[in-house]
Amino acid sequence: MSDDKKQPKLLEAHDVAEMLNVKLSTVYTWVLEGYLPAIKLGKLVRFKLDEVLEWIEGNRVEIDDDEEDDNGDEEDDDDDEDEEEDDDCDDEYDEEDDDHED
Repeated sequence: MSDDKKQPKLLEAHDVAEMLNVKLSTVYTWVLEGYLPAIKLGKLVRFKLDEVLEWIEGNRVEIDDDEEDDNGDEEDDDDDEDEEEDDDCDDEYDEEDDDHED
């Protein structure tokens, strides 16, 4: 390898998780699904910074402020209903967990 062409430093999964503000397990899941570009070196997974930055730009979503204002009130009402439904699911899940502890 010549000094003229420096190889880019490879990032580790925890570096990418920190960049994206996601859990480490999410990074590994995205790699396994082929969603996030990665390099496999034996059992190790590494990432090129420029590829991760390109991936971020490629997944950018533009949010229109007008649409957010128009739908904001309706979504808040729906969120309250969803939270109530989630509470019911949590209770059922907790009960099931209690049964398995015997």
